[in-house]
Amino acid sequence: MFNRSWYKSIFSPAPKESICFDITPEYCGIGDEGIRFFKEFLPKRQIIYLIRHPYDRLVSQIKMNMSRRLNQDPDFCDWRELLNVPALAKRGDYMNQVPQWDAHFSDDRLIYLPFGRIKTDPKVLLQQIEDHCNLPRFDYPAPSKVYHKSPPVQVPQEVLKILEDRAAPQADFIKTRFGADFLEQSR
Repeated sequence: MFNRSWYKSIFSPAPKESICFDITPEYCGIGDEGIRFFKEFLPKRQIIYLIRHPYDRLVSQIKMNMSRRLNQDPDFCDWRELLNVPALAKRGDYMNQVPQWDAHFSDDRLIYLPFGRIKTDPKVLLQQIEDHCNLPRFDYPAPSKVYHKSPPVQVPQEVLKILEDRAAPQADFIKTRFGADFLEQSR
């Protein structure tokens, strides 16, 4: 997926004086090879890893996947099909991903932040990002504004239970690695 030409082309439209960010949940599942690419290609860049509560991550992903389908009245077979989509588990596989990122980046280059602060304390989250990236402070006019909201999707209780069971080991890992407060703030 990654190569130098492809990655440079992403930022080529930006003016030279711009400070660019690359933000996507896709990078959570790039594995050791992809992480190594970033370390070698971007040797002086800062990495920010937002961790969303594993259950919320799964629910959000399955809702997004279902909303992209044309089926307006999904049955359990449709939901079961989505439960088996690899990206559903891969993007929130913190037990495997966090140690891989840790193995390549030190604390001065990589910071883990709880996703829930986007909602509960966006100014503090933005200041943590600015500090980590050595950026000047900026007065954000509407840090709480929601820019992209997915259409509402009602997930059946039996699917939510499956997602809850799948999320439990990941939540235990986050609690052990980052602490109970971090896990709570990831909501």
